[in-house]
Amino acid sequence: MSESTTIYTAEELAVLLKQHVKTVQRKAKTGVYPHTRLGKEYRFTHADYEAILEAGKPKVVDTRAARKELRLRLKTLNW
Repeated sequence: MSESTTIYTAEELAVLLKQHVKTVQRKAKTGVYPHTRLGKEYRFTHADYEAILEAGKPKVVDTRAARKELRLRLKTLNW
């Protein structure tokens, strides 16, 4: 099977993400993790796995630009 057609169970995804299987199931149930349901079972494609990894990456913030934007917003509020 190529990576694009790989299907993971909740147990397999839990191992890949180093999380407890119940955590993976709960996040799938609440919609945090993209998934497909087959009956009562959760299934995750490789694209779902990559989306989960991408969503978990911290966003890089340019602190200088963020501070400048904050100052401008405060200035418009006459702070």
